[in-house]
Amino acid sequence: MTRSAGPPKAPAAAQKLFFRVRDDEEPAVMEALSGGLRDPKAKFMPDQQDLMFFAAARRRSLGGSEAIARRLCSLGVPGNSIDRLRQTPLFFAAREGNRDCATFLVEQRCEVNHRDVYGQSPLFYSVRESHVEMCRLLRDLGASFDIRDNNKNTAVFYAKGEAAAALARMHDEHLIREVPLSKVLDAGHPNPDGRKAAQGEKTVLTRKATLAQGAVHGREATPAPAAHKRRRVAAPPQAADAGSGPEPPPAASPEVDPSPVERPPERRKEVRPAPAEAASCRGSQHFAAMQAMVKWAAIGTDGAAAVYPRPRCRGAEAAGRRGPPPPAIPPPEKIFSQAGEYSVCSPGVGDAWRLRELEREFVLDHFDVFSDVPWHAQLDPLGWCRLVNVIESEDMARQAITSIIAGKTPRHCTLQCVHVPRALPGEKGPVGTPSVVGYVHVVNAGGHLDVSHLKVQRSHQRRGLGSLLMAGTIRWAERQGVEVRDLQLVVVVKNAPAISLYRSLGFEDLNSVQRRDPLGGGVVKWQKMWRPFGRSVDASAFARLCEARAAAASRAAARPREPPGEK
Repeated sequence: MTRSAGPPKAPAAAQKLFFRVRDDEEPAVMEALSGGLRDPKAKFMPDQQDLMFFAAARRRSLGGSEAIARRLCSLGVPGNSIDRLRQTPLFFAAREGNRDCATFLVEQRCEVNHRDVYGQSPLFYSVRESHVEMCRLLRDLGASFDIRDNNKNTAVFYAKGEAAAALARMHDEHLIREVPLSKVLDAGHPNPDGRKAAQGEKTVLTRKATLAQGAVHGREATPAPAAHKRRRVAAPPQAADAGSGPEPPPAASPEVDPSPVERPPERRKEVRPAPAEAASCRGSQHFAAMQAMVKWAAIGTDGAAAVYPRPRCRGAEAAGRRGPPPPAIPPPEKIFSQAGEYSVCSPGVGDAWRLRELEREFVLDHFDVFSDVPWHAQLDPLGWCRLVNVIESEDMARQAITSIIAGKTPRHCTLQCVHVPRALPGEKGPVGTPSVVGYVHVVNAGGHLDVSHLKVQRSHQRRGLGSLLMAGTIRWAERQGVEVRDLQLVVVVKNAPAISLYRSLGFEDLNSVQRRDPLGGGVVKWQKMWRPFGRSVDASAFARLCEARAAAASRAAARPREPPGEK
């Protein structure tokens, strides 16, 4: 009898590598992987799990889960495989509490709400192990608290002890965040189908707002009826007012109202929006989305003020305004790269507020990049944050930034670009106030540097600061004693200027991935790129090249300024 060919099976001798990836120390695993993999898609039987599952399943106390996962990905091991129980590697990272690895796996298109044969998502496994911080991370990555397994239980049902109270508070926050800012802004604007919101739809919005308000004040929130969860469907005009809300219908007229069949067809045409009106509706929706994004990028979420009040600088106090404290002028020994008035250095804890500001502008940049797509106005700030892997919660974001600055997150590093205006020739007095105008976040995976975010403030762009931040990244790694093997990054395909910059620096295209936004957006295409280093151009020479490019661009962008008294 002929048997069907199953998935590729790892040879008996090679199966030891699976357990080494899971149980050995990180340096030993990296050494074992230094020679590459004969078959990156080999699977361990009978569970049909590749090496990525074993990297995600490393004990948290052992560490190295994310670094090994990134190395496996660079060797061709997929990050979103599905095993015999319909589970992905994200299930195992959630079970072990490997937060950094979980974030990386979501970047590799592991669906955060994927359900296994038991009907459970990764959140269930994190709850069972009482990994509260992992549960909070999964929530920020889009995990739903409303999923019910085959036994009709949600993940909160399996919580124990102190974790149960923490998850209850988390669930209340989840209810609040279910009311997007764009929904509130759209309440006063026409709907996309060109009609005013029907009474029933206004009731839905009012109901959601009531739920959120109840959660804020500690009251128990009543689940919304099933009808409130249905998608909006444009009702026929003649039926738009029939039974659409709780208000009683108007008193019957003594005249006989014509039936829908007898109703003249002209009335149906009269309520249809003209092309100009439809365009106006779309323009209103786009304007509302733009207002929401600009407001969010400027001040963040409202709940952050109570946890992280904005720090005051001396100049701001004197002027009666709030603002971040200015960064200290970095001493020469703390500078990794420099060009003109700009230098790249390590931030201090006090710079977290300003770095978060730039992170929000990073999200706003991508909002502008996609301004011409049909689904542009469908996403609120939370949706755009998820699209570019930025934490939406202000307190969570600042905690993450502060943790990296304080060195509590191994292999992760954030560097900042500081602008220190120089005094003009003939001027006397102190140097201008320094300001943080850019940042880069990088992850060191055994010499493979993964640049996850690179941002330059809009008013300081086109001055070579992207190249300067790249140079600073290399110099930072070299001071850590790391032998830099390559640089890796992912950039959205629509961001043509960024792709052009990276290609001019010698980055090569690897492959492209498509990702559909879970909150209603369209398909976004991302380009993976890398810059290998070898005998021809090593990492140090690449850093010098980047620094020289930045110096030339900075000189070209600088406007000539005349000293006082000269014309």
